[in-house]
Amino acid sequence: MLKNTLLREIGSITRCIQYLSDIEYRKFNLQKGQFMYLVRIIENPGINQRDLTNMMNVDKTSVAKVVVKLENEGYIHREKSEIDKRMMMLYPKDKAKDLYDEFIRMENENLDLILEDFDDESVGKIIEDLRLIKEKINVKWLEKQ
Repeated sequence: MLKNTLLREIGSITRCIQYLSDIEYRKFNLQKGQFMYLVRIIENPGINQRDLTNMMNVDKTSVAKVVVKLENEGYIHREKSEIDKRMMMLYPKDKAKDLYDEFIRMENENLDLILEDFDDESVGKIIEDLRLIKEKINVKWLEKQ
C-alpha cells in the first residue's frame, strides 16, 4: 500500500503544479503544459521533435500537436536539418526568448513554495531519489516507444 501512495502523491503533485501553471500561462495563450515544451526548446535551440519527445517522456503525437500550436502562436519556428532533411529542428523566436525569464520566475515561485520547509541536503536527496525512480520507469517507457 505504501508503494501505491508514492505514485499517487507524485501524480497529485504533478496535477496541482500543472493546474496552477496553466492558469499563469493563459496570459501567454499557452495551455495544458505547452510552456514546458517551450522552455525546453528555448533551453535547447535546434532540438528535434524526437529528442523533445524523449526529453519530455511523452508520445510523438503530443509533441507534434504542441509544436504546431507553438509555431502558430509565433513562439517557435522549424527548420529542416542539414544532416537529415526529413528531420525538423525547433528554434525559439524572440517572442519566446523574451518570456524565458518570466517562465523561470514563475517556476521558481512554485519551487520556493513546495520546498520552503526543506534544507539543501533534503532537496538534494529528493532529487537523487526522483532521478532513480525516473531511470527505472524510463527503461520501460523507452521499450514502448
